[in-house]
Amino acid sequence: MAGLARLLALPRAPSSGHSRAAIILLLIVDAAVILLLPHAAWILIGVAGVAIACATASRLPLAVALLGVGYPLLDPISIATHEEAIAFYAVRGAVVLGLLLLVLFRLRSPIAWFARLAGDPILLSAILLGGVLAVGLAWTPAPLYGRMKVTAYWITDMLLFAGGYAVAAPREAETGETVDGRYDAMLRAIVLFALLIGVAALLNLAIRYYEFASRLTVLGINPIWLARTMGLGILSLLALRSIGRIGRGAAVAAALPLAVVMILAGSRGPLLGIVAVLAVRVLALGELSTRRRLALSAAGIAVVAVALLVMPAELRERFFQPVSRETSGIVRLRLFAVVREALPAILGPGLGTGGFSELLRMGDQRFYPHNLFAEIGIENGLPGLAALILFLALAIGRAIRGRSDPRILAAAVAFLFALWNAQFSGDLLSNEWVWLFAGVIAGRSRA
Repeated sequence: MAGLARLLALPRAPSSGHSRAAIILLLIVDAAVILLLPHAAWILIGVAGVAIACATASRLPLAVALLGVGYPLLDPISIATHEEAIAFYAVRGAVVLGLLLLVLFRLRSPIAWFARLAGDPILLSAILLGGVLAVGLAWTPAPLYGRMKVTAYWITDMLLFAGGYAVAAPREAETGETVDGRYDAMLRAIVLFALLIGVAALLNLAIRYYEFASRLTVLGINPIWLARTMGLGILSLLALRSIGRIGRGAAVAAALPLAVVMILAGSRGPLLGIVAVLAVRVLALGELSTRRRLALSAAGIAVVAVALLVMPAELRERFFQPVSRETSGIVRLRLFAVVREALPAILGPGLGTGGFSELLRMGDQRFYPHNLFAEIGIENGLPGLAALILFLALAIGRAIRGRSDPRILAAAVAFLFALWNAQFSGDLLSNEWVWLFAGVIAGRSRA
């Protein structure tokens, strides 16, 4: 830049701040031009994919956090281009490419690293489950949804497992980045993306660009997933605080907007889940004195009470009214009845991957029982249920054995929060955090 300044007879080179501002302005102009082109959607997919792949190859923690938490931030591009595939394919495909670049160019012995990863029992059990899902396509009554589920499992759940493992596991790298540094960078990135989504939600509260009634939503995320994302952001903040990576004031300031959005989303499952997993953390995990346990329990009760008091009356009534009087509750009760009638399918090979929709006479569409165990058990029978239980048991057992490590403990709390949510909402396509933090637990336990 100094040579350029002399050539142009400038008194001094432009500051780095000015350079960044110019680059950002140029990118904005480029994006505006691209949007006017006939193939704007696919060009933007390519641009986003290249950018994310580069981020993965250079900063793996950032890319894993983007895939696991931040990809809804691409929703405005999807709307502008009328191309819903961008958030799904651009992020996932780019992270695959970035992981390959990471392994090939930043590891001195990639074969040895792969051998360590491939020999991990948690990974092997996850691969076993993926195999059972693939076999279940042979007799499924819903082949389109079944293939979608198997594809998503391998390019999302398993990809996040590998990414979490790579972030947390020791590796031979040419950089000076430590294992703890990578892990903490992922937590900070999760908080960053959760905050960005939270700020977008608060903005939507004012302008209502994304329409909603009483329960806040934004970026194509419904209230349940919005609350889940805010909850994971809060847990990541607590983890950073517990390992001394963030001050108390900064943690409170960052947690406040996340908590407000989580409350306004009005979703019972994630709110109860964060209380439940923090109770497990305080009462059962970690080494805390009795006085400390009592103090933290009292603080938790006070926070819950304040949250209920400041919650809008309509949302507060939703928390206390019987489940049978509320729409989502009625739907879940109906699904529970269907699950109860379908329990005999668990004793055999199951209905086939994605076959739950057939029980509702909905055809080949994405319908699921909102419970991970019921979904796998009914669709993939005893083999699928056994593989799922083995995977979860191995991850939980590894976390319990390593809970003296504060970073494993933080991953265990996030894992339990994800597993809690998987019992009340979503399917394999949307409970990917279970695999992400199982991968973190597996990798960190080797560190």
